[in-house]
Amino acid sequence: MQDPNRLHHAMTGSVMVLEMALLSVGGLFAGAWLDRRLHTSPGLLILLALLGFVGGLSRLLRFLGQAHEPPPDDPR
Repeated sequence: MQDPNRLHHAMTGSVMVLEMALLSVGGLFAGAWLDRRLHTSPGLLILLALLGFVGGLSRLLRFLGQAHEPPPDDPR
Protein backbone atom coordinates (compact mmCIF):
# COMPACT_ATOMS: atom_id res chain seq x y z
CA MET A 1 0.00 0.00 0.00
CA GLN A 2 1.17 3.53 -0.79
CA ASP A 3 2.33 5.76 2.04
CA PRO A 4 -0.41 8.45 2.39
CA ASN A 5 2.18 11.08 3.33
CA ARG A 6 4.14 10.36 0.15
CA LEU A 7 0.99 10.61 -1.95
CA HIS A 8 0.10 13.92 -0.29
CA HIS A 9 3.54 15.35 -1.12
CA ALA A 10 3.29 14.19 -4.73
CA MET A 11 -0.14 15.80 -5.14
CA THR A 12 1.04 19.01 -3.51
CA GLY A 13 4.05 19.19 -5.83
CA SER A 14 1.83 18.62 -8.85
CA VAL A 15 -0.51 21.41 -7.80
CA MET A 16 2.39 23.82 -7.29
CA VAL A 17 3.84 23.11 -10.73
CA LEU A 18 0.43 23.37 -12.38
CA GLU A 19 -0.36 26.63 -10.60
CA MET A 20 2.93 28.23 -11.61
CA ALA A 21 2.50 27.13 -15.22
CA LEU A 22 -1.09 28.37 -15.39
CA LEU A 23 -0.20 31.77 -13.96
CA SER A 24 2.70 32.18 -16.41
CA VAL A 25 0.75 31.00 -19.46
CA GLY A 26 -2.33 32.96 -18.38
CA GLY A 27 -0.25 36.14 -18.20
CA LEU A 28 1.19 35.37 -21.60
CA PHE A 29 -2.21 34.89 -23.25
CA ALA A 30 -3.77 37.88 -21.47
CA GLY A 31 -0.84 40.09 -22.54
CA ALA A 32 -1.06 38.91 -26.15
CA TRP A 33 -4.81 39.53 -26.22
CA LEU A 34 -4.46 43.01 -24.71
CA ASP A 35 -1.62 43.84 -27.11
CA ARG A 36 -3.84 42.98 -30.08
CA ARG A 37 -6.72 45.05 -28.69
CA LEU A 38 -4.66 48.08 -27.63
CA HIS A 39 -1.93 47.89 -30.32
CA THR A 40 0.86 47.96 -27.72
CA SER A 41 2.80 44.93 -28.96
CA PRO A 42 4.85 43.43 -27.23
CA GLY A 43 4.75 45.58 -24.08
CA LEU A 44 1.78 44.10 -22.26
CA LEU A 45 2.67 40.57 -23.30
CA ILE A 46 6.07 40.86 -21.65
CA LEU A 47 4.71 42.67 -18.60
CA LEU A 48 1.87 40.25 -17.90
CA ALA A 49 3.98 37.17 -18.61
CA LEU A 50 6.56 38.42 -16.09
CA LEU A 51 3.84 39.25 -13.56
CA GLY A 52 2.37 35.77 -13.96
CA PHE A 53 5.78 34.18 -13.47
CA VAL A 54 6.55 36.31 -10.40
CA GLY A 55 3.09 35.55 -8.99
CA GLY A 56 3.64 31.82 -9.44
CA LEU A 57 7.10 32.03 -7.92
CA SER A 58 5.83 33.97 -4.90
CA ARG A 59 3.08 31.37 -4.33
CA LEU A 60 5.71 28.63 -4.53
CA LEU A 61 8.03 30.37 -2.07
CA ARG A 62 5.17 31.12 0.32
CA PHE A 63 4.14 27.47 0.27
CA LEU A 64 7.70 26.25 0.82
CA GLY A 65 8.06 28.65 3.76
CA GLN A 66 4.90 27.27 5.35
CA ALA A 67 6.02 23.69 4.76
CA HIS A 68 9.03 24.16 7.07
CA GLU A 69 7.02 25.63 9.97
CA PRO A 70 6.04 23.13 12.64
CA PRO A 71 2.30 22.57 13.13
CA PRO A 72 0.71 24.78 15.84
CA ASP A 73 0.22 21.85 18.21
CA ASP A 74 3.83 20.64 17.87
CA PRO A 75 5.65 21.09 21.23
CA ARG A 76 9.00 22.04 19.59
